[in-house]
Amino acid sequence: MKSLHSLLLLSLLNLSCAVQKQTKAKSDDLKLSNLKENEKVIIYFTSKGCFHFQNEKYIFVDKAIEIYNIPISWSSDQKEIIEESPELLGKFILKENQLKKLDKLLLFYAKDKPGGCTTEDKVVIEKYINNELKNTKNYTDASCSSDDQKDLVTFFKLKDDLNKQKK
Repeated sequence: MKSLHSLLLLSLLNLSCAVQKQTKAKSDDLKLSNLKENEKVIIYFTSKGCFHFQNEKYIFVDKAIEIYNIPISWSSDQKEIIEESPELLGKFILKENQLKKLDKLLLFYAKDKPGGCTTEDKVVIEKYINNELKNTKNYTDASCSSDDQKDLVTFFKLKDDLNKQKK
């Protein structure tokens, strides 16, 4: 009985170590500027506040970005908000300095920050290698401070850059 108890304890310890290794974030995992040919990152960004709601999907492959709006609607039948099919807003090639500033944005979201703001950003990052999902990270930020950071590009700014390129 004692050896069974020890075996279970050892198994739980090994499982705990494996989970810690999986969830430990490497800074390279968050770098869009280092994407290899067989890698893709999809970021789902939702920002909601008193006077705005933004629900978008960003696909990064090499230096290219595709930006999608994800509309939502109320389902009377299901009594819940449902996401509709994403609508492509556009795509463009990012410059090296934009990619590095996006790296800083992702590191900003990865840090613990005090909340207290009525605007809340939710960021889900999915990293794919050979079209297979390898890593997912989830961040929530209610600090209202992403715009105050120097040397980073926000998702709002990416949409502005897209709109400028369309003109």
